[in-house]
Formats: sequence, structure tokens, C-alpha cells
Amino acid sequence: MKIKIDKYFTSIILCYGIFLSCNGNQINLDQDIDIIEVVTSDPNDNTFFYNFLTNEERDDIWQLSYSTQIAEQSLILPSVDLSDKILLYVEETIAFDDIVSAPSSTLFFQGKKQLSYKGDYEVLVYDYGTKSIEVSKNSFIIYDTSSERAFKLKFLSYDDWILRFKYSEL
Repeated sequence: MKIKIDKYFTSIILCYGIFLSCNGNQINLDQDIDIIEVVTSDPNDNTFFYNFLTNEERDDIWQLSYSTQIAEQSLILPSVDLSDKILLYVEETIAFDDIVSAPSSTLFFQGKKQLSYKGDYEVLVYDYGTKSIEVSKNSFIIYDTSSERAFKLKFLSYDDWILRFKYSEL
């Protein structure tokens, strides 16, 4: 009888020790990722420069700019651009909220002029027929080569020269 109690007691202690050691290393898959939403100023006043690393509008060190650009027929349009230190990946199939990591570094390409007016992945597309501006539905992943940090980025809306976007570090 004493042997059964000792084995039982030892098993409980062993299980409790395993539980404590595993519980301390438990990964919470439901952790909230910090998603930051930004509302720009009017680029007709001044170019808007944004720094993803410091989460602030900053014109000395920036990754994204929002400005005006002269188009055909002297039309002034809004335009988004990336710093020359930014690499870009365009995500066309996975929703912004479902992006949890950056793709392989071999899939990134130079981001400068890609999101701007007449760029390959123009964010703000002017419809000459309706005279309105549509916002790209794509999500983007940017990689800052100077800090070696990646961010997912989604443009939300454009209204009367004000642009809204959200992003999160990956």
C-alpha cells in the first residue's frame, strides 16, 4: 500500500512540475497586434511625411510621403510615395488582418515610385469619368532596409485630400 501512495504522490508532483514549466512558456496565439491608424494632413499645405519606426509625422527620417502631384491637363492629384530605403511587397490575396509575417526577402522590390501617381501599384487612382479618387484594395508589406524591420500597410480611405491608413509591425 505504501508503494502505491508513493508512486501516486510522485506522479502528481511530476505532472504538476510539467504543468508549471509548460504553462510558463505558453504562447498566446490571441495576442493583440498593435495596429496603428493614421490620418494625414492636407498635402496642399505641406507634404506629409510619416515614420513607421517612431509612429509619428516626421520630415527628417521617414518611410512614407503623401503629397500633391501635377497630372495631365495641369490637374493636381494626391500621391503616395515611399522612401528610397523601403522595399515593397504587394499582397493581393491575403486580407490585411490575416497577414502575420513578412514574405521571403527575395519577393521584395524597390518601393520608390511604386505607390505614387502612375506607379505600378498606385494607391490613389483618379477616375477621369467620375472625377473621383479610388483607394487601392491591396495590402502592402514594406521593409525598411536601414532598420531591418517590416510592416504591413493598408490604405483605408481618401476624403477631401485627407488620407487614412493603418499599419502594424510584423
